[in-house]
Amino acid sequence: MKRKSSARPGWTRVPRRRFEVHAVPGGLLTCLEVLEVRAPLTVPCCGEPRVVADAGYRWVQFFPEGARHALTTMWTPRFEVAQWYVDVTDGWGVDPGGVPWHDDLYLDVIATPQGCLEVIDADDLEAALQAGAVTPGQYRAAWQEARAVEAALRAGTFAPVAASRAHLEVCLG
Repeated sequence: MKRKSSARPGWTRVPRRRFEVHAVPGGLLTCLEVLEVRAPLTVPCCGEPRVVADAGYRWVQFFPEGARHALTTMWTPRFEVAQWYVDVTDGWGVDPGGVPWHDDLYLDVIATPQGCLEVIDADDLEAALQAGAVTPGQYRAAWQEARAVEAALRAGTFAPVAASRAHLEVCLG
């Protein structure tokens, strides 16, 4: 299992950024504004390349209280959703500096406004199980959470996605 900081301190692709944390109803919110990139980040989504980080993009990450996931909404400079990225977690917390982190259980669910929806990184979870980095219980919990998130996204009932525009407004001040 990997502990990941929402501030992304080792993200060398983004040498300049603005980062802040906000308490919001139901959890914590982080706002990362990409001010400068060494190169845009393009990732596959349902077989198509998609830019998810470039100068002017904003990554708004929501950590819902009591949930086993964290949602990052990746916004373009025109305030359009590039992608929703759900990290399946074994919980989250806050470091001594006030920055949220999550314990990553490898599986992720990605979705776009255009209808792409997929669970990714199953091979990473399998490798982690084989290596003893996750327990069989964590493995089962990761799949259960990923399937629940995927089903809610398909049904249009995943509450964090519904709140993403309101979360962006918090970040914009």
